Amino acid sequence: MTEEAKSKALEKDLGFALDSRNRATRVINDDGSFNVRYQGFREISLYQQLLSYSWRKFFLWTGLTMMAINFFFAGIFFLIGPQHFSGITATDPFNEFLFYLYFSFQTFSTVGYGGITPLGHWANIFATMDSLIGLLFVAMATALFFARFSQPRASLRFSKNIILAPYKKDSKALMFRFVNNRRHSMTEVNIRVASRMEKKMADGTYHSNFQELPLERNEIMFFPYNWTIVHEIDEESPFYHFSKEDWKKPFEVVILVKGFDEAYGQTVQQRMSYNESDFLYGRKFEKMYSRAEDGVMDVFIDELDTAGRKPL
Repeated sequence: MTEEAKSKALEKDLGFALDSRNRATRVINDDGSFNVRYQGFREISLYQQLLSYSWRKFFLWTGLTMMAINFFFAGIFFLIGPQHFSGITATDPFNEFLFYLYFSFQTFSTVGYGGITPLGHWANIFATMDSLIGLLFVAMATALFFARFSQPRASLRFSKNIILAPYKKDSKALMFRFVNNRRHSMTEVNIRVASRMEKKMADGTYHSNFQELPLERNEIMFFPYNWTIVHEIDEESPFYHFSKEDWKKPFEVVILVKGFDEAYGQTVQQRMSYNESDFLYGRKFEKMYSRAEDGVMDVFIDELDTAGRKPL
């Protein structure tokens, strides 16, 4: 490879290095995460991990950790024995353990109803430890909850499909669209779109070629409605020589959107990608906004995915 060719390859490098014996399905998953699995040791940050979890997973891990701590202390109280606690009225081991579990939760949460009271040094020592750990756990869980709640994130809703649609007089274009899924506004929104195509080399490896796609418009000042992204299929486009059958072959369109979120007062971003399974040939998006009689523009969010047929 010549120096000029290497330079051009570096200009097209998006941060992915995909030379592999196996064909890649996609580099960015539909939830915006990278399709990467790390092998070997990496530094583990529990704080960062909990911030990156979904809300469902976050509450699941928080609940399971709280249950594990209280079952642990209930087991210790059970081993200490009922003679070191007042208020234990159980007549069998199972119900006795339940009393200790209730006591642990009450101590952990610092509610302390007073129905069960520890007696002696060991019972009071472990009850104190249970209470201290509960205070720390609630403080950390509250801090994590607030950090997750206040974390600046974009919430853009993309069309389900990317389409090949008529464009201008005798041309066609690759299109997709998206809206801001939140009620507050975004400004200075810009987008970068690139294509990824794979080529099988002589040595049997698959080489991924990335090319940034020129767009009809890659930045808007205000973003109150939906935004349809248009890449014209001209001589400079990597899709220029595609036949109808070529669109069924593996390809990927990767997307990065950035904008200033007025509610957070910060720049937020979101990743997305489409592949050949999301592609529709010869379609055109239906209009999803109109002006009402009172002069206000209505944007119909549920119409985002409507793409009617229009043969090319």
